[in-house]
Amino acid sequence: SYSTRSAPSAASAAALPVPTRLEVVGTLTRRDEILLPYTVFKVRATAAAPPPREWMVAKRFKSFAEMHAALGARGAALPFPRKEPLAVLWKTSDRVVTARRAALQAYLDALCADAELAAS
Repeated sequence: SYSTRSAPSAASAAALPVPTRLEVVGTLTRRDEILLPYTVFKVRATAAAPPPREWMVAKRFKSFAEMHAALGARGAALPFPRKEPLAVLWKTSDRVVTARRAALQAYLDALCADAELAAS
């Protein structure tokens, strides 16, 4: 059976197996320090390596953009979903969240399909 846990700490992240599947399983709306709403994407990571493991992370879209920039700095050439022009104004609208979720899932699928990038 799979073990489930929340996002790993930086120290334990190195001990996690390479995920073979990253799935956007939901979203949450939160508020920042000045009470402006933003969306968090909940992602389930699954690793098939013995023993099979599963864990969850919840990150903002900009966190995935920062991860993409870090991978790009290491030479990765994977395209990242572009932000819609009005997304800044309506970033928690159902239309924007649905579009970002689908684009993020496609990005994560491509990331997992590249074994070298998935291990980064």
